[in-house]
Amino acid sequence: MAAAIPARARGAVLGSLVADAAAVPVHWCYDPAKLADHLKQAKSGPAFCDPPGNVFYTTARGGFSCYGEQSMALLESLVECHGKLDAEDFAKRLEARFGKASPYEVEAVDQENWPELKTNPTDAEGNVIEAERKWSMPLPGPWRHGSIKGFLKNFVNEKKLYPECGSTDEQVDGVCKVAPVVALFAGDPNMLPTVDTAVRVVQNTDKAAAFACGFARVLEKLVLGTASVQEAIALATKELMDPERAFKTTLDDQVAKTLERVVGELAGLSHSDAGMKLKPEAEPTYVEAVEASIACGGCTASRASIAGACFGSISSAEGIPVEWVATTTQGARVQELAEKLVGEEEEEEMMEDDAEAEAEALAQMAKAMAANPGAVLGPDGEEDEAEDVATEARPLTPLKSKAEDRDIFADGETEEQDEEAAGLKRWDKTNATGALISPLFEGLGPTKEELAAGQDGQGSSVIGGLLKDVGDKADAEERAEAKEAVDADMDMFG
Repeated sequence: MAAAIPARARGAVLGSLVADAAAVPVHWCYDPAKLADHLKQAKSGPAFCDPPGNVFYTTARGGFSCYGEQSMALLESLVECHGKLDAEDFAKRLEARFGKASPYEVEAVDQENWPELKTNPTDAEGNVIEAERKWSMPLPGPWRHGSIKGFLKNFVNEKKLYPECGSTDEQVDGVCKVAPVVALFAGDPNMLPTVDTAVRVVQNTDKAAAFACGFARVLEKLVLGTASVQEAIALATKELMDPERAFKTTLDDQVAKTLERVVGELAGLSHSDAGMKLKPEAEPTYVEAVEASIACGGCTASRASIAGACFGSISSAEGIPVEWVATTTQGARVQELAEKLVGEEEEEEMMEDDAEAEAEALAQMAKAMAANPGAVLGPDGEEDEAEDVATEARPLTPLKSKAEDRDIFADGETEEQDEEAAGLKRWDKTNATGALISPLFEGLGPTKEELAAGQDGQGSSVIGGLLKDVGDKADAEERAEAKEAVDADMDMFG
């Protein structure tokens, strides 16, 4: 039997953030051959690869990437604000995680042009003058990327509030951070407007918001019980083409066409032909899906977090290795917050069991009353007078299937959560199958050249996730040319 909706919702959140941490040690490794060789020689990996192969930045083992940090800030905000998205609270939490008092404030940051990195002097040919170099990679700390730098300039430097605090960035950040929102609002019409708001706090662009909403539709299907990723994509595509759909964006047609192309290009491919792509007939575990995504290289953290959300939902939190959660620096905190966000499954199971027991008891009482109108059986099988028990018999209250109040912590209570108000009194009866593996997410994040310059790409690397144009030959050629242009700083492993 497939996991219940609360378990799937928690699995999406935990799965996404643990996968992000698992991918950080080889984040932004753009040479697949060198990465493959590194993984063969590593003591462990691909997940939490030891030794790491990340030459751009340094984090403690189990730390989050710039994408995971945003998701964590959003998760904390949703819980602390009692299940409602407060854009100002979210923005302040982002500043705390990425701002001047955070680990991201490394010596390489240019205080006169904050939060950009200092400019390394170059010669006439554009090569860094080594004797005058001001910073080198890997940075002795985490990496602020384009969307976050744009947000910090607006929110901190210029004191702009939502939505003006959002940058003009269009990259994959928005897609990566949707899991907490989907976990909370799956099945609720407030889900997509909330995703849109959350994205625009950091990226106030139609493309970032539209593609994040597109992935949110896919993940919602999985949380609500759709059996496979391919089926969820197909359902989301159909939904985006429905003229009567709720919450329309100006780019829904583009999102739908991209999703449709993903399914069309991968349908019917054998495992060898598809490589590590979406394979409908396969049934990878959470571990297999995440590690395959990491092994492809490139923007491993964004791809892994998306794959982790999908397969964490399908397998539920129980399918995520305990040792992975323990290795994730904030793993226990993520578990705690996910349980507060969507509730603990034990209570749901007890309520369902109690309802079944009560229904069975009432059925037995009705049968006894039919056989002997003057009496019914008591708790120990004795006959009680019907009039004595009439006031105790109550009709069952059906479980709710839709949220009536999005404040999941009624009356300010944070210890216990009103799961009916959270819209989670629904039980799916499907089987978890499907596959989603990594090159589907190929090309995400900044290019090597942009990273070297302390910048972030907004071209072919845009948005990605499930929505990556997997068949775009021009992009493939562009990436191939970029590999040849890598300088010494970009050489992953010496």
